[in-house]
Amino acid sequence: MELVNISISQLNACAYCLSIHARDALEAGETQQGIAVLPASRDTELFTDQERAALLWPNRWSSFLTAANKTSTTARLHASSPPLTVISWASIVMNACNLASIISRHNTTPQCAIQLPSP
Repeated sequence: MELVNISISQLNACAYCLSIHARDALEAGETQQGIAVLPASRDTELFTDQERAALLWPNRWSSFLTAANKTSTTARLHASSPPLTVISWASIVMNACNLASIISRHNTTPQCAIQLPSP
C-alpha cells in the first residue's frame, strides 16, 4: 500500500507525504529501485500485472485526466473488486492528506527523511 501512497503523493506533488511514505516503504522492505520507477510503473517488469493495476487505479481518483476510463478498464482487467475498493478508499484518503499537507505547507524535516543503510 505504501507504493500506492507514494504514487498518489507523486501525482499531487506533495513532498511531505512523499518523504513519509518513501521512508515507510523502505522500512517495509520495498527497494529503492521499486520506488524510483513508480512514475513509469506501466513500462517496467518490476511489478506484476496486479501491482501495475493497483498503481494505475489512483489516477482515477487523483486527477481528472481524459484517460480515466482507460485506466479504470485496465485496472479492472487485473484486479478484483474488493482490492479495487480498498485502493479506491486509500486513494481518496491519501489525496485528502496530500491536500491538507500542501495547504498547511508542511515542511519536509529530517524526521521525515529516508534513512538509507550505510554501504
